[in-house]
Amino acid sequence: MIVEVKLIMNKNHSDILSTILDHSEKPRLLELRETHLWDDPHISKSMLEAHLNPDTEAASRKPVTIGKTIACFAQQSPPGELIAVFAEEC
Repeated sequence: MIVEVKLIMNKNHSDILSTILDHSEKPRLLELRETHLWDDPHISKSMLEAHLNPDTEAASRKPVTIGKTIACFAQQSPPGELIAVFAEEC
């Protein structure tokens, strides 16, 4: 069954169509800014919370994972080198 739909353009429909078309434009290319993304208070706060949350690995490893990684490095590296590797990464 073919259903034909006719849309009668009135002021309201025209406004809706204009709004849809305005929001469907291709986005602008990312513009370089002098400020950094991390300087935004909301983003900074959210990122800090993500890094400090021990229950997720979204931004930092869980403490258990860190412990296992250190143990693995400790078995394979002399202690002096282990300290140097972690000092450089922090």
